[in-house]
Amino acid sequence: MDRKMYVLNGELVKEMPEHRYQEEADLQKLIAKNPNLVARAWGGRDHEIYLISRELKSQAAEDEGNAFSLDHLLVDDEGVPILVEVKRSTDTRIRREVVAQMLDYACRASSWNVEGLKELLQENYDVSDAEYSNLDDTFWSKVEANLRSEHFRLVFAADVIPDTLRILIEFLDHSMEHIEVYGVEIRQFKTDDADDTVLLSSNIVGNSLNDPRKPAASQKLPTRTWTREEFFALLDERGLSSFAELAEEIMNYLSEFCGVEWVSGVGTQYPALHGRKNGMRFVSIEIGTRGYTGDYCAFNFNTVGLPPALGESWDADRIRKTVLSFSAVPWAKERSLIWGYSEKNKWLYVDLRALRDMDCVETFKNALLEMAKAMN
Repeated sequence: MDRKMYVLNGELVKEMPEHRYQEEADLQKLIAKNPNLVARAWGGRDHEIYLISRELKSQAAEDEGNAFSLDHLLVDDEGVPILVEVKRSTDTRIRREVVAQMLDYACRASSWNVEGLKELLQENYDVSDAEYSNLDDTFWSKVEANLRSEHFRLVFAADVIPDTLRILIEFLDHSMEHIEVYGVEIRQFKTDDADDTVLLSSNIVGNSLNDPRKPAASQKLPTRTWTREEFFALLDERGLSSFAELAEEIMNYLSEFCGVEWVSGVGTQYPALHGRKNGMRFVSIEIGTRGYTGDYCAFNFNTVGLPPALGESWDADRIRKTVLSFSAVPWAKERSLIWGYSEKNKWLYVDLRALRDMDCVETFKNALLEMAKAMN
């Protein structure tokens, strides 16, 4: 049965029957102009939502004949990316095909170039305005950390979400521990006269807010500083105590032979310690979670910020080749233990599990020594 809404004018009630969107593009434009239509009250409060890009192009796999695009990429005010796919209920692809498309986008999101996303968002907003003062370097660091750890939201938007898609959404939402999946029904109601009155209703499909495993179900954690002792205690808490000895060995090597000073990092979900040399960050060690590999402890390198400190002969490609010179690199890449190694990525990550034997560890330490000497 069709839903109806009414507008009250004095004592007279005017009916506003539901009108389906004539084109999918109509609903896409509506969300692009009003991204908060797909928001929900995460962490016990409403969040501001920003549009990064509409029709974000994504590189197709090598076995595909063309590229494809995500309908909307949004981000909330805590730096959590929101991937949105839009379909009308009359589109038969709204069921299985749209889910497959969304998962295809999601599996590539961790490799997106954050600097490029920043430029896209700046095209949509006047970031010099005080209203957008929170979109600073700290904000984009959160965006980057969320993408790397695959903490984002997948949203299916439609005028009506059929039961077949509803079942898939609820299954994915329940099955993915760190990724929130939900649907939004955005219905429009219009009067049948010439006054162009339009009302919209929004209905959420998905159970993230009731799932204690989901980030949306808990209040925002306070930002804190992690000392070295707390960092290693967290390794044990996360079930990564077997890597503590290796992490300590490499960190001590960097201090003794490379002149690196370790300072406390600030964060909540992604605790880190930063190794500095000559007052500049040389390398960091981070604890986080990824969908493919679960909890991890990894060294990471800024392939954009480091070259100027290393000298004219150094660039991002040389850093990647130097860091990834140990023999187990092909094996580690197949297991997603190394990420961010393509040209479009700013940060290069090496999971400690990638250093699977002493030869790999020694080669890795020699690579760090080579770069540290270049910083003198």
